[in-house]
Amino acid sequence: MGSMKNLFGAKQNIINIKNLEKKRCLLLPSNKFKTFWTIIIVFLLVYTAIFVPYKIAFILEESQATIVVDAVVDILFGIDIIVSFLSAVEDKNGKLITSHKGIAKIYLKGWFWLDSLACFPF
Repeated sequence: MGSMKNLFGAKQNIINIKNLEKKRCLLLPSNKFKTFWTIIIVFLLVYTAIFVPYKIAFILEESQATIVVDAVVDILFGIDIIVSFLSAVEDKNGKLITSHKGIAKIYLKGWFWLDSLACFPF
């Protein structure tokens, strides 16, 4: 059994990775799309953390451009929920969970509720 590093440099165990990569609709932590998507979401979170308070405090009337940008950000946060349901996760013991039922159970107990709030326009 080998190991490989994830996005943040932490080692993870590889359990027959070729079979996992072939599993339909499963994104492993080492997947290039998953890494790219995580970077996009981080940028969106920074944008939201900076611009939303600014908009609330200083902008009286929103332009059409800011409405469109906000809608796109909300849609991308909604897509992130779907990506999270398809992404393999580690449990508390460091074991990689690859079953969709297990992934959903962990996600619903954790970040799902905050993520679902993030995709609603306010």
